[in-house]
This record gives sequence, structure tokens and C-alpha cells, in this order.
Amino acid sequence: MRLVDVRDPGHRQQPYLQAVFQQSKRTVVASSLATGVDLLVLPIVFQFFYNRKARLFFAVLGTLVLTQVIDSFIYQVVAFPQLEEWWDQLRATYLARTGSLIWLSALTTVYLAMCPIDTTGSRRPLDIILDFFSAYSRRANCGSPYANGKGATGSSCRASVT
Repeated sequence: MRLVDVRDPGHRQQPYLQAVFQQSKRTVVASSLATGVDLLVLPIVFQFFYNRKARLFFAVLGTLVLTQVIDSFIYQVVAFPQLEEWWDQLRATYLARTGSLIWLSALTTVYLAMCPIDTTGSRRPLDIILDFFSAYSRRANCGSPYANGKGATGSSCRASVT
């Protein structure tokens, strides 16, 4: 049996392997980007529906549907930008996922109904972004190695960061 050196520029399979690796790289980047956007979109869209006093099931279902649309769109554009008629293919995948989205929404609604939710005030949908960056800046200021928990600002950070 003869081993094939894939580094050989004259070998026939090199363009095929390059295409496979290039496509797998695109797929991984598209999945990572879509997942990152999902983590940002989920709480924002849910808070939007929750502030509009939508029933919990419809807030969860609407959140999952919109997140699915955004996720599929980002994945398709990044992974397969040259694909023709991609909108028709997205529509077909949405129809196939409808049943599972409804079932997952029902399960999530039951779970959230069992958890106590603070409904005293409403939050703005984009508050999660502000909370993330403000918590990060507090942590960055409190992370210095000064004694007694004194951060770069000189104030005690132990009470503000748990």
C-alpha cells in the first residue's frame, strides 16, 4: 500500500482537501457567530415580549421563532453565501422545525411558570447589554491585587461584586 503525501502540490486530491477544509472552517465560524448572536438576542427579544404583557407561552414562542430566524439567516449567509435560492431552503427548514419549537415553548413555559419572576417593574430590552458591560467594568476595577479589596478607584469592591 502506498501512502499519499497531501503536501505534494502535484497531487490530484489537494484541491478537494482544501475545499473541504475551507468549507468546514466556514461552517465552524458560521455556527460560532450564530450561537453568539443567539445568546445576545434571546434575552432581548424575551424582555421585549414580556414588557408588552404578552402571555408567557407567546413570549417564549415568539422569542424562539425570532431567534431561529436570525440564527438561520446568519448561518446561511456566512456558511453558504454563494448558494442560490437560499431563502426557499430556509422556509423549508422553518416548516420542519415548527412542531419542535411549539413543544419546546410549552416545556419552557411550564418551567418558567414554576419559577418565581419579579414582576414589580419592567426593564428595557437592551438593559442586558448595559448590565453586562457595567458588571465587566466593576469586575475589572475590583480585580486589582490591592489589599482590603480596594480597586483602582480606591473604593471597596467587595460589596458590589459577589
